[in-house]
Amino acid sequence: MPHPQATLTERDPIRVLLVEDNPGDAVLIKRTLQLEPGRYSVSHAECLSELLATTDASDVDIILLDLSLPDSHGLETLRRTREGAPGIPIVILTGLDDDETALDALREGAQDYCVKGRVDEEPLLRVMQYAIERKRFESWQIPSSAANVWQLSGSWPPESLTRSTTPPRI
Repeated sequence: MPHPQATLTERDPIRVLLVEDNPGDAVLIKRTLQLEPGRYSVSHAECLSELLATTDASDVDIILLDLSLPDSHGLETLRRTREGAPGIPIVILTGLDDDETALDALREGAQDYCVKGRVDEEPLLRVMQYAIERKRFESWQIPSSAANVWQLSGSWPPESLTRSTTPPRI
């Protein structure tokens, strides 16, 4: 099922959920996002339980997630976020500068891994846009094994695909 924001246009604000417990870091990230007025709508959660209690997939386009929160640490934070907010792209924005953790986070579904203080305004905004686009593209992908079965059965493309409107622009 495509993400509810599959029709995101340049005029629609990107709805960002920032999950950050450090007030100073939260202010810096919000200021970065305000450099393009009207482009981002930011909501803020200070802990994982707050994110899980308030996340509605129709209200969020992307999650910026710190891995060190008062109620969750490390990759468990990512796992629980993915369970509680399936289909929403997640970009890790953390102070933990560890290549192994970064690769593990990507393997577990994070769209990107950024270290605070090492990513400037322009790269962060680009990372966010690319993460949204990748996640949108993933939602339109058909597993190759399913496509092969449909082709062999002679029923390609499946009716559910032929009834859909035009595919998203990528």
